[in-house]
Amino acid sequence: MSKIKPRIKIEVIVEGATEENYLKEFTKHSFDETLRFNFHNVKGGSYHSITKKIRSFKGLSDSTIFIVTDIDRLANDENELSNFEIMLKVLNEFKYSFAFITYPNFEGFLSPHFNPYENNILKRLKLKNKDELKSKKDIYNHIVRNGGNFDNIFKRYKKENLCCYKRENKTIFDKSKIRLEQSSFIYFIEYCNGLKNKK
Repeated sequence: MSKIKPRIKIEVIVEGATEENYLKEFTKHSFDETLRFNFHNVKGGSYHSITKKIRSFKGLSDSTIFIVTDIDRLANDENELSNFEIMLKVLNEFKYSFAFITYPNFEGFLSPHFNPYENNILKRLKLKNKDELKSKKDIYNHIVRNGGNFDNIFKRYKKENLCCYKRENKTIFDKSKIRLEQSSFIYFIEYCNGLKNKK
C-alpha cells in the first residue's frame, strides 16, 4: 500500500487584496492538494508590517513562508530599502522561504499576461478603475476569460533583471537591480513544485 505524502503548508504573506485574490485562484488552478497555501494579508502595510508577520511564525522553524510584495517604494526611499533588507534577513531564518517581488507593482504584473503586452489593463478587463481591479475576487479567472495566460509573463520578465534570487536556500538581494522591470513570479511554479522533493 503506497504511503500518502503529507501536505506541505505554505504561509503566504501578501501586501494587498489584488495579490491575495489572484494567488488564491492561481494556486488552486496550478497545483494539486500536496501544497496547501494559507494567506495572510497585511492590507497595504509596509515592509515593517510584513516583517512583524514573519516573526509571528518564530519557533516554527520548519515553516515555509512566501512574501508577495512590490518594490516600487524601496527604489526611492532609503528607509524603506533598510526595512526591506531587514525583512529579508528575518525571512532567511526559515529554510525554504522566498520573497516573490515585482517592480514596479503587482497590478503592473497583470499586463504581461497578454500577448502582445496590454498597456491598458483596465480597459482590456472591462473594469472601471483600480479599486474595482483590487476588489475583484476572481481576478485570475477574469484574466484567463479575457484571453490572458500566465505563460505570457516569460516573454516580458527576464531572470537577469531579478534583484532577489535563491542561493543555497537563502534569498539573495542585489540592490543594484531594484529599478529594473522584474517579477520573480517567473519562478513561482518551479519553486513550489521543487518543495515537494525537499520537504
